[in-house]
Amino acid sequence: MKISYNIKLKAFDPVLLATAINNLLLKLKTYAHLSVKGPINFPTKHKRFTVLRSPHVNKLSREQFEIKTHNKMLVVTSDLNCSKTDQLLSDYQKASLPTGLGLEIKKNIYMLRTTRTSNL
Repeated sequence: MKISYNIKLKAFDPVLLATAINNLLLKLKTYAHLSVKGPINFPTKHKRFTVLRSPHVNKLSREQFEIKTHNKMLVVTSDLNCSKTDQLLSDYQKASLPTGLGLEIKKNIYMLRTTRTSNL
């Protein structure tokens, strides 16, 4: 049985995201039974807003704002059914994360199948 964890981090500040990824990588690399792939960069999402400066007149006078969301993902795989990994990731998720940083952890379990061949 193989267990895979997809850890997705989102932040508005790319420097904050890079430091959070580096801290998580340092924690995960201390365990020998874990293999870490990543960080995998996802495209930056841009969300733009246009607001009228004046509520009554001057419709041509507008302000534009933009929010950039930076995304990265780590893939952590473990060959053992170890509750220590679950505990480590849940502790990291419950820890006080900095403002503007989002964390999402998804767990995938893969069963290895053996194929039978019959000689007829």
